[in-house]
Amino acid sequence: MTGDFSALDSKMTQYAASADDLEDGSSRYSGLVTGLSDLFEYGALDTDQAFGRTASWRLAVKGSVNADLVEALLLSEWAWAARGHGFANAVSAQAMSTFTQRIEMTAAALLENATQASSNPLWYQLSLDTGLDQSIAIEKLQRVFDQGAARFPKYLPLYGSMLRALMPRWGGSYETVDHFIDATARLSKMGPRDEVYARLYWRYAVLEGDDVNIFESAQAYWPTMKAGFKEMMRHYPQSDLIVNGFARFACVSGDRREYDSVRPLLEKRLSTTAWSQKISVSVCDKKPAGTGQAIAKPSSDPARAIADIERAMRNQDWATAKDLAQKFIDAAPKSPLGYTMIGSAELGQRAYGSAKVHLERALALSPNDSSIWYYLGSTDLGAHDYQGADKAFTRVIELTPNAWQAWSDRATVRDALGDRAAALKDAQMACSNGLAFACRIVEEFTPAH
Repeated sequence: MTGDFSALDSKMTQYAASADDLEDGSSRYSGLVTGLSDLFEYGALDTDQAFGRTASWRLAVKGSVNADLVEALLLSEWAWAARGHGFANAVSAQAMSTFTQRIEMTAAALLENATQASSNPLWYQLSLDTGLDQSIAIEKLQRVFDQGAARFPKYLPLYGSMLRALMPRWGGSYETVDHFIDATARLSKMGPRDEVYARLYWRYAVLEGDDVNIFESAQAYWPTMKAGFKEMMRHYPQSDLIVNGFARFACVSGDRREYDSVRPLLEKRLSTTAWSQKISVSVCDKKPAGTGQAIAKPSSDPARAIADIERAMRNQDWATAKDLAQKFIDAAPKSPLGYTMIGSAELGQRAYGSAKVHLERALALSPNDSSIWYYLGSTDLGAHDYQGADKAFTRVIELTPNAWQAWSDRATVRDALGDRAAALKDAQMACSNGLAFACRIVEEFTPAH
């Protein structure tokens, strides 16, 4: 720090305006904050000098929100310097008392500046970290996160702070971590679903360190992470960090084929920050191919198992989807879901005969499930069994009259059967409810005047 606080304040304000302005999708702002945190923890400034600098900053830039937030960051680092980073049972009573007192000071500083500083993403990040350090209930922390994510949906450190609060070591669980990441990937405005999933599990892996394999101990799903990393490499082709991150997690997951495919790029694009002493390029080069057990292991939680199957199908990983669905059937043989999932995966493979067998088995268990009838209709359509497809789509419409895709598909089937008038009627129904393909059928079938 040179003492040019006006320039530093201006940079922080400028950088805070963008949460993804670096070539890997991260931000200069988070990099600057991390740099200040490292300065306080590892730099040459002692505590008195550091607090002196924040005081001078306030004098140089009147009413600076940035100075207030950096001082709160300093207070947090000061608290952790007293406690250390070991497990709680290894911390002396005196050190813990000092830590608690300093964390209360951090919380008070954040509360005092809440009105003005809450327009800054760092305030939410520090509030989450400090709230966890105070053992505040996870429900309250979730509300802080929700408010911050609504205002700053692409600020990655905010998600990292929430993930820290959900870690098993702080009273959370791998299940809650997975639920958070999965829900965020589905609903967040951060970016494409699989990319968000990969970014968040990457961040979680960094929090856990090398002692936790996120595919074995935790519940990360490699096919989705793989798809997410490939999206990131397409979106950020200049980022060496992302290439190295992909290689690292391919290695950890046991996916030797993907690791070998990206390994040549590391010769000229090595990014050491993506690796560690335990998980390094040299270690991964010597690692044998994985068995795949960590990729396709079944979950004892039915909702989780279904989510895993759906992820596999979304990524068109039909073999994994079928394997997981069969495990689901083994655990719940009277549930139609497993047979439906296998049938839909076989539909994706265009294995229409076996798909029909599994879907009819599902219907025997649940004869009024319109989604099973729809899959069966799609299977018959793919196999050019138009009579069977017409029957199946008609049953979907009987059970769920607003299933507009079924109306559109039945229009295709009835056209193939030579009943253009019935096809036009179905297409008009689907088109009037927003299905573009059906509208093209209507346009094609309607006589010109």
